[in-house]
Amino acid sequence: MSEIMPFKASFETRDLSRVVKTDDAWFRPVDIKAGPDGSIYVADLYEQRIDHSSHYAGRIDRTNGRVYRLTSKAGLKQPSVNYTKATEAELIAALDSLNKWQRQAALVVIGDRKSASMIPKLRDRLKTLTGQAALESLWALHLSGGLTDEVAELLLKHEDQFVRAWTVRLLCDDYSVEPQIARALAEGAGHESYLSVRGQLASSAKRLPAKDALPIIRNLLKYDEDATDIFQPLLIWWAIEAKATGEGRDLILSAVLNDKDVWNRPLVKEHLTERLMKRYAISGTREELMAAAKLLKQAPN
Repeated sequence: MSEIMPFKASFETRDLSRVVKTDDAWFRPVDIKAGPDGSIYVADLYEQRIDHSSHYAGRIDRTNGRVYRLTSKAGLKQPSVNYTKATEAELIAALDSLNKWQRQAALVVIGDRKSASMIPKLRDRLKTLTGQAALESLWALHLSGGLTDEVAELLLKHEDQFVRAWTVRLLCDDYSVEPQIARALAEGAGHESYLSVRGQLASSAKRLPAKDALPIIRNLLKYDEDATDIFQPLLIWWAIEAKATGEGRDLILSAVLNDKDVWNRPLVKEHLTERLMKRYAISGTREELMAAAKLLKQAPN
């Protein structure tokens, strides 16, 4: 049980209490899950020592592991539901369940059915919902085949940052997007106020062809505050490095490092240009050394 707080592109936690307390030094909880009945299940490896040498040598006891179930003192349980027989209305209602297992089980069935009749209802939910319910609706819409480019363009402007981030991911996971989506992604990168979404844009840009990826990266370079983030500088670099060969080699100069102002941006100055020059110089092929020469020529000083 922890308090979760944003920390740059990630988060940090502060322990509030322990789910389980024990004086038994062998207690080794290795996993914790929510169950369909509302209980919490804890997998306990129960081992005297945890070290590679002991396990590699076979000095372990395979008979001691156990699973604990933590439940309410009042014995309260959630009703059993067979989602394979549920109606569409019941499946959609399950997306609002407080029980993560119930939500995920409903999503599995929604993905199996791929019912077109659910799509309008899921779209309507996304127009008004935020938070976890909006995310569940987005995932259900995607699983149902309803995340069209037209719908996605609207969701890229959704008020919930995590809906925007997941829309970016789902659009780019197939390694290509239509031209209007590429433009929408680049436009969104230019005015995105949340670092978590900018991180997803950088990550997903790595998957796209250079002509679609580099305009996104170019717009992400304007956020000077991201130069001190724990993840974003390298996410942007990995996206650029992935385009450093083939057609992307020259596009980096023309689409990203195309004016003097961008060279002075902290992200470029502190994280990108030195890495890019090393990338070309270490490779040592004629094409890469020519790219290094072009990079030197384009540098403002």
